Amino acid sequence: MNDAADDLKAGRMDAEFLIQRREEATAFVIVCYVISCLLVLLGSKDKEIAILTFLISALLTWIYSDKIFIGRFIRRLKEDY
Repeated sequence: MNDAADDLKAGRMDAEFLIQRREEATAFVIVCYVISCLLVLLGSKDKEIAILTFLISALLTWIYSDKIFIGRFIRRLKEDY
């Protein structure tokens, strides 16, 4: 979602779709995170460790592609390769 405006400038076909459907895509991503958290909780023996590891992985995936908050100060991890 962060790259949709850049993709539109570059002429990519799906960028306009992403910009028009930004709210639906955001809701879909949140639902996917909730489902994955529930699956981790249901499949783990130690609930505290499961929540901690899920939060760490969710934070790392956000940092990986963030351009809005942290991306202002440091390079995004996905720009390095």
